[in-house]
Amino acid sequence: MIDKNGKVKLATHQLQFIKSEAPIAGIYGGRGCGKTVALSWLVATNLINGKNQIVYGINFRQLAETIVPEVIKRLDELNLPYRYDKQINTIHCNGGTAHFFSYVNYEAVRGLTEIEYLICDEIALAKQDLLAVAAPCLRGNFKPKIRFCSTPRARQLVEFMDS
Repeated sequence: MIDKNGKVKLATHQLQFIKSEAPIAGIYGGRGCGKTVALSWLVATNLINGKNQIVYGINFRQLAETIVPEVIKRLDELNLPYRYDKQINTIHCNGGTAHFFSYVNYEAVRGLTEIEYLICDEIALAKQDLLAVAAPCLRGNFKPKIRFCSTPRARQLVEFMDS
């Protein structure tokens, strides 16, 4: 990730995802294509730039074992001070905050505001009204952005939506 000269090394599709100025952008690909790495760098970059964001994961376990540790790893690699509040599942750094929620409890975002980025891991597994629930949080003096990652898993999607 970070070479001996202190430069971040990412694949072209990961850089395009992180640097995109489009209102909506995502990575759709199989296991091992770098979705989680790109997502973690995006969250870390947003924190460094003082941006507030909601980050959705499939469930609390995925957040606790994959997404949050990857974001913390990025901040540690950059040797940046941050505060992780495990109780409310947030990371604060440089004036920015990342709020982590699961699709299981996706409506818990209600009441948040001034959120510039909505970031969804495995968006194919999200409930159909996720954007309707989260959209009111994306208000402020900025142009909100939606970023997502997903793996093609049609059968799991049907099973999750039926649950």
